[in-house]
Amino acid sequence: METLEDQIAKALATDGVYLVEDEQLRRLWPDNQHRYAQVKEFAARHGWRLFAYGHGRGAMFAKKGRIRPRLQSKVDVDWWCGKN
Repeated sequence: METLEDQIAKALATDGVYLVEDEQLRRLWPDNQHRYAQVKEFAARHGWRLFAYGHGRGAMFAKKGRIRPRLQSKVDVDWWCGKN
């Protein structure tokens, strides 16, 4: 999990938001029933905020204290909302 922690920390320092796809979440937290709580606890433990979580979509992390993260074009909002 150190690699994921490093990726998130680096992205939050520059972009303020980071999206982890569901496939990666399933590898790290295979228990589907408890995954949301585990991901939320993971974010809190590192001082981040779980900005959004979508079953089958992934998790979006943001810096704590940011009301609305600045989304970069690499985050496909239509995909996240299930429009694609």
